[in-house]
Amino acid sequence: MVEEHLSLKLAKKITGTPLVLGFVLLPLLLLGLFWLIAATGVKTTAKYHQLMASTGAEKETQKEPYQINQERQFVQKDMAFFKKGQKMYFRLVADSSKFILDHQGLNTEMAEHMKNVTCYMQEELYYLLPDGREVLALEDETFSLKENGEKILDVKELKPMQLMHKMEAKEGIYYYKSDFFIAKNVKLERFLIEGHELLKSSADAKKIMDGVAESAEFCLKEKNLDFKANQLKAKFYEL
Repeated sequence: MVEEHLSLKLAKKITGTPLVLGFVLLPLLLLGLFWLIAATGVKTTAKYHQLMASTGAEKETQKEPYQINQERQFVQKDMAFFKKGQKMYFRLVADSSKFILDHQGLNTEMAEHMKNVTCYMQEELYYLLPDGREVLALEDETFSLKENGEKILDVKELKPMQLMHKMEAKEGIYYYKSDFFIAKNVKLERFLIEGHELLKSSADAKKIMDGVAESAEFCLKEKNLDFKANQLKAKFYEL
């Protein structure tokens, strides 16, 4: 169950009847948009950009700064991306978070500050033959061996597998306008696990790497995920 707390802060006292309507209605409109995005998760980020543009909020000439905050508990956000033609997913889970919508002059920024964050991220989807050879699904809906591209016609015994990342950090920030996430002092793990569905746990997975990084970040660019771990120290395990 999500617990929410909303607050609207006007940085300066507003005077004048015509201006009051503009200064009050815009924050209230953004408050409704803000609640919509927070309640439905990261998948509505595109809606944020569309609604901000359609309401003229991004071109608003009013100068009075204000800030909208929302605190939540037990947060989960799922998002899809594409890699080599395959649709994959990642999931962000946090014990708590605080949304901050900050309007200063002509600029409105929106970020979510998360506490005790775990991220599950699919890295590769593939299949295994009974003899252990790896098979990839191609964009034309055919299958081929990963090692040499040889076409596979008999797909009845293919077992779906995935390579998955797990990332843990005490704190992380998601920036909505740029679809950018960053966390510091990160614990990273990589797993092999059966199936192509994004899981909520790595309990049944086979660990192939663990390590720590000074920071980790990812950014969605045209539905492609760009992931980077900085100053990574890792240990690898045999399959």
